[in-house]
Amino acid sequence: MHTETALATKSSQLAILFAIIQKLSYLCSRLTNFNTIMPQMIMLGSEMIRINPAKKTVEYSTSQGRSWSSRYTSSSCGEFIDLLPYENELLAVTSKGVYYSTSQGRSWSSRYTSSTCGEFQCLMDGGRELLAQTSKGLYYSTSSGRSWSKRR
Repeated sequence: MHTETALATKSSQLAILFAIIQKLSYLCSRLTNFNTIMPQMIMLGSEMIRINPAKKTVEYSTSQGRSWSSRYTSSSCGEFIDLLPYENELLAVTSKGVYYSTSQGRSWSSRYTSSTCGEFQCLMDGGRELLAQTSKGLYYSTSSGRSWSKRR
């Protein structure tokens, strides 16, 4: 009897969890541009750095977010989507690919702009590899983003 009760409880918990996942999936599908709702913000040393999607700029704050100043305003890299401090660089996903900065976002250079992997959506530090979610799936790089392979 005890085992049947435990199984019924587990089954009920799984059903609730499944319902929550379905609701989250639905809500995420309704968000057409997540970054306009919550722009990417990171800490880099003593500065906060964020993407301001309304102004299409990268901004910084040295006052814990009380005030913000423009750090990068050019459109040559495309529209910024995601930021990631990685090794000694700041990486960015933009509408044109992956870019990097060695000057805390003051200037940017292209790292990977091929469309082979699809459109990059976000980056993550996976320890010994860099991970990227793209429109074609999950990719990884062991070369700081210079080349990418599809995770199988």
